Amino acid sequence: MHIIFSANCISHPLTGIGRYAAELAANLPAQPDVASLEFLRGGKRVSSAEPPAMENQARALAARLGPLRSVARQAKFWLDRMRAERLPADAILHEPNYIPSQLHGRTVITVHDLSHLRHPEWHPAERVRFLNRYLRPALERAAGIAVVSEFTRRELLDWQPGLESRVRVTPNGVDLVRYQPSAADPAALRSLGLADTPYILYVGTIEPRKRVVDVLDAWARLPSALKEGRRLVVAGKLGWLSDELLPRLSADDGVLWLRYVDEAALPALLQGAQMLVYPSSYEGFGLPVLEAMAVGTPVITTANSAMSEVGHDCVLTCQAGAVEELSDVICKLLESPELGLALSKAALLRASTYTWQACAHETVELYKTVS
Repeated sequence: MHIIFSANCISHPLTGIGRYAAELAANLPAQPDVASLEFLRGGKRVSSAEPPAMENQARALAARLGPLRSVARQAKFWLDRMRAERLPADAILHEPNYIPSQLHGRTVITVHDLSHLRHPEWHPAERVRFLNRYLRPALERAAGIAVVSEFTRRELLDWQPGLESRVRVTPNGVDLVRYQPSAADPAALRSLGLADTPYILYVGTIEPRKRVVDVLDAWARLPSALKEGRRLVVAGKLGWLSDELLPRLSADDGVLWLRYVDEAALPALLQGAQMLVYPSSYEGFGLPVLEAMAVGTPVITTANSAMSEVGHDCVLTCQAGAVEELSDVICKLLESPELGLALSKAALLRASTYTWQACAHETVELYKTVS
């Protein structure tokens, strides 16, 4: 098969969809059925998925535009479409970020979640308008549709039931070389100000749907005896509608806000934590949950979600927005080392089934249905 993989969403630092696209791009060449792999960037075919340095700088500048960021992204989308070159008829074009930047006969797209439909208030208005305008036509034209979880498959088919024959679940993965119980790195933790410090961890962008406010509230409710000598560590950059949390993130209440943590230090940060608390209201998958499981760190996340699908019975759950319940579950885990050890052992086994190689294999199986 001749695959042309869109790399437009791959830029550094890698987060979310960019991480998914970069890992998939790196693992597709090893698949026996992929005879040829090219990448698409800015409407042109290129040999590497890595973005040019100038593009990373341009994206960093765009990130400072605030509300205008979505407008800038859409302007780039249309510019890419205008200068797009014609693709070979035998090629399969894979767009890993919802909407292809150019039209092609045999296209596969990846849908990560439908939060813009379920909760439009969590996104800038321009992003919601863009997805509402272009996602349905993209789905109708797509020869194959990858979704990252069974949760997202159900969401998509509830909205568009006629797509069922073209949808395949291709779960996200984890790099088991980097994310493993031996990922401990005292030097990395010292550089983050966490040498010899027990800590509870949240990892992810700071935005309303992630419910970082619930993590802070649950921490505030913990008994003083459990908070003494321990820190709540928040690792993530500021996202949409997060300014109101700044005073609490900066307050001296045992909270340490690390902002964005480089991916090289992330395995050690996760491995060193007593637990990961990830109470997001809505995710298509929830990579931090899987990455914590892979290093053997116990996880508390949201019930009846994509995260609980990934974690299954290897994680503890509570209802979204239930701060008292979340605080109680944190207490339970802190006070029961045996429970933490049992969760860790079970999580390591389950995480070993989620790899980027497996994601690439399932993706190629979807390609076969459209080739």
